[in-house]
Amino acid sequence: MLEPIINNLVDMIWGKDDKKKSSAIDVCREEYAGQSWKEKVRDLRRDLNEKGATAMVVTALDEIAWLFNIRGQDIPYSPVVKAYAFITQSSIYLYISGEVSQALMAHLNSGGCEGSKECVTIKEYKEVFTDLAGDPGQSVEKKILLGKPWAYTGGASFAIYNAVKEDKRLLELSPIMIRKGQKNDMEIQGMENANIKDAVALIAFAAELENGMAAGEEWDELKASRRLLEYRNKQKLFKGPSFQTIAAYGAHGAIIHYKPSTETNAKIGTDSLFLLDSGGQYLDGTTDVTRTFHFGNPTPFEKEAYTRVMMGAIDLAKGIFRAGTTDTRMDILARSPLYSVGLNYRHGTGHGIGAYGLVHESPIQVRIYKEEEHELKVGMFFSDEPGVYIEDLFGVRLETVLRVVEKNLTYAGRGFGPFYGFKAVCLVPFEPKLIDYSLLSREQVDWINSYNKEIVDKVGPLLLQEGYTAAYSWLMDRSVHIPWEQGRARMVRMTNGSGAKTSISVVGIAVVLLNFLCL
Repeated sequence: MLEPIINNLVDMIWGKDDKKKSSAIDVCREEYAGQSWKEKVRDLRRDLNEKGATAMVVTALDEIAWLFNIRGQDIPYSPVVKAYAFITQSSIYLYISGEVSQALMAHLNSGGCEGSKECVTIKEYKEVFTDLAGDPGQSVEKKILLGKPWAYTGGASFAIYNAVKEDKRLLELSPIMIRKGQKNDMEIQGMENANIKDAVALIAFAAELENGMAAGEEWDELKASRRLLEYRNKQKLFKGPSFQTIAAYGAHGAIIHYKPSTETNAKIGTDSLFLLDSGGQYLDGTTDVTRTFHFGNPTPFEKEAYTRVMMGAIDLAKGIFRAGTTDTRMDILARSPLYSVGLNYRHGTGHGIGAYGLVHESPIQVRIYKEEEHELKVGMFFSDEPGVYIEDLFGVRLETVLRVVEKNLTYAGRGFGPFYGFKAVCLVPFEPKLIDYSLLSREQVDWINSYNKEIVDKVGPLLLQEGYTAAYSWLMDRSVHIPWEQGRARMVRMTNGSGAKTSISVVGIAVVLLNFLCL
């Protein structure tokens, strides 16, 4: 029989520096969090009572960050702190290895916790194991909830599980994960604001890249990644990328999770597709967006592949469903236009997204092949990202962040609902030169026209306000209204294929800015 040991033998011979401290811990202001940590702990205690538990060991780093309204930089691209938390009905313990600042102490009301239910006792990171095995762990009257694996959340480790007395263990879904997934009103507004700022950065970059390519400039995957980051850095409340940018030209685009390096860095040309998947962390939200470009003349197959991916993305985005529907049930909407001609993609269609949190957040996973299902609830954000990948040739992926909303439908009062749908919060246009308009339905065209109008209304004025006139031209080229004539969409002709060629009158700019200022 195997017996667990406290000390990891690999760690003992590794020679790593165990004294390394965590990053500085920042307080996430309530204007972004939308709820105080004290209110969240009260909610958690009520949730635990309903599950027959009187305590919980919190091990998921994003849950700790959200629960206490704190953020850090202990994990690349993820604003979290290396920590554990132990919450009982009468006490709160936070185990960290980072420096404890006066601001953090004040935020967590950590001065003198004797007899207070809303005061956080801050302790050394490794003390969690002795505390669970002794006091205060043994003094808990009923069960201690340990989060079980679900979606992207790994659940409590065996070390934590083993530290809790067997008769006190309760393996259950984390109630923090469920609450965190449904954003409150402040978080929803923040996510929408972050995506608008992110759209400004991406559109400004895309215009520079396309105009540079047209002028004969040399661009490669790493240069594109660096330049896009520079544009994001100019946006208010930007804290860093939400993951390493996937900038993939040609055959590299067919590698689903390709990341450029000095060894693989490819020059961007005009004879294939350029796939760009990137995102940002902002104090008010997290973003994740993918668009695919072509700087030459696409082949008919490239256009059909792009169009069918776009059709799937639109069909999911305009989907309507009854309350209680789960994420896996929606995946077929995105895949059907590809299935109909024998194409597919070997990855999920969507993942949950945090509010200044993890870019892959539990519980949402839109995956047709996943047995585990998660209910779609109002206030959840997730990615809508179908694709197609042709080995050694190219890849297409189009990713747009969606928010789950309640729909006010014609017969909503008849008792069959409620019904839910989605609202696109990522506002970056698709590429007209890659669209085969003959494949589109009237409903898809209507969705694109409505989407483009929203982009122009919300992002256009900001581009002009920040001095990105070439980017505004690029945007206007890609948001021309698509007419529907004689039962089909008519092709939109761009101005010589480049925003640099479009002229905007001074009067036109003034009108747009005036309208924006009057909102």
